[in-house]
Amino acid sequence: MKTKKGSILAYALIILTMMAVISVAMTTTTILERKSSSATDSSTQAYQTADTGAQLGIKLINSVTAPDATLDDAFTGVYSCDDDDGYAKVKVDDDVIAGSSYELTFFDEDGNQSDTCDTSLNEIGLIKSAGTYKNTIRAVEVSVLRDPCGGLTEFVDRRGDEEMVYPVVAIGDRCWFAENLRTKKFPDGSDITSGVYECNSAQYPDECDSPFGHYYDAKVAIEGLDGSLPAFRNQCLAKIQGICPSGWHIPSGREECPNEDFVLL
Repeated sequence: MKTKKGSILAYALIILTMMAVISVAMTTTTILERKSSSATDSSTQAYQTADTGAQLGIKLINSVTAPDATLDDAFTGVYSCDDDDGYAKVKVDDDVIAGSSYELTFFDEDGNQSDTCDTSLNEIGLIKSAGTYKNTIRAVEVSVLRDPCGGLTEFVDRRGDEEMVYPVVAIGDRCWFAENLRTKKFPDGSDITSGVYECNSAQYPDECDSPFGHYYDAKVAIEGLDGSLPAFRNQCLAKIQGICPSGWHIPSGREECPNEDFVLL
């Protein structure tokens, strides 16, 4: 009888040990599953945050209609653009998902990153949105397809008591007047008293109301430059409003100058 009792006790200990091992294994599996589930949730939330940022970026860029608009014009207030670190970015704490944030960066169609908030919206071809949630970072990229004319088909140029209507056309990633300027006033409404030449209606009766417009001295057209060759060369490297309406500029070097020796107005 003693032998039987010893055998029963031994079997009981073996069964208890096996149950303990199984219990530990189940607990470990549960912990691993919870960790895996938590990691998946964080990844999903980070992706959602990144997507929120990307959609906001597209919305704000497309909401601006000015042909010469920049990142600074599109991203203002809590969504303001910052380039203090050497590249243009918009960083925002997401109010929808607590503890999350996203950062937007901008690239042209060739993949070159925008380094300044003065970058024209017409040069933005891609937005990268990096979403962060509980130290998990995920990123999405979206292409930007923007009408450079912002949906405009014509532009009304009002200067004092003068009003001119010009059709506009999108060419590539730029918005252009389809006709040349016919104004006799500076953008502030003051009269141009010299340096502008009107069409001779007696000599060209069929052309004075055509899109050819008026001729302007370089000093008048560029406004403030002396019309010399160095001045033209400098103009080829920058955007200058000159006598153009507010929000528009005389074609810059990248747009209109095949070399540094001349500029077409």
